Amino acid sequence: VVVAWLARRRARLALLFDAMLALAVIFATLAVPLAFSGPTTSAAWAIEGAAIVWVGVRERRLAPFAFGLSMQLAAAGAFFTSLLGAPDANALPVLNSPYIAMLLIALAGLFTGWWLHGRNEARAWHAWMPDVGSAAAVWGLLWWLSGGLHEILVYASRHVDLHADRFVVDATALFAAGTAWLAHLARRKLAWPIAEWPP
Repeated sequence: VVVAWLARRRARLALLFDAMLALAVIFATLAVPLAFSGPTTSAAWAIEGAAIVWVGVRERRLAPFAFGLSMQLAAAGAFFTSLLGAPDANALPVLNSPYIAMLLIALAGLFTGWWLHGRNEARAWHAWMPDVGSAAAVWGLLWWLSGGLHEILVYASRHVDLHADRFVVDATALFAAGTAWLAHLARRKLAWPIAEWPP
């Protein structure tokens, strides 16, 4: 990355900059699963993918854009691979690596959806960008909802002995209301029309 930054300072070395930056991203991507567990890998890849999509749109280059979307799909694959092991029975509710990974995959998808659908910069580049943004927003919303519902069910099965069904209903209603409120807030603050879908 440092070599890429130094190369960028000289206009003649623009191609070298691109090559060095691509190599840095690829090696960083490959190093993550060697150093971290499956949920952490999926979270890192999702955030990296969203950042690369942002850069691809800013620079109007399809290769980084497609790579960023692929990274988010790879993050989902890494997450599901991590589920093959035995779950941690002592994991804290919400503050556990599988849920945080699902949350970060969701946020990466929602950011990608907003960047591609809610911003004129992407629409001015390609007319089909809002369609990809809508798909990314739905992807992020599905991860958000499935992560929250999964946490509710896991908590109820491990910690609620009596009235577990009532706890699930009440917690799901509270989660749905919170999701609708956050989506409405995103609609107002980000001027993003499709954020009204969840409410």
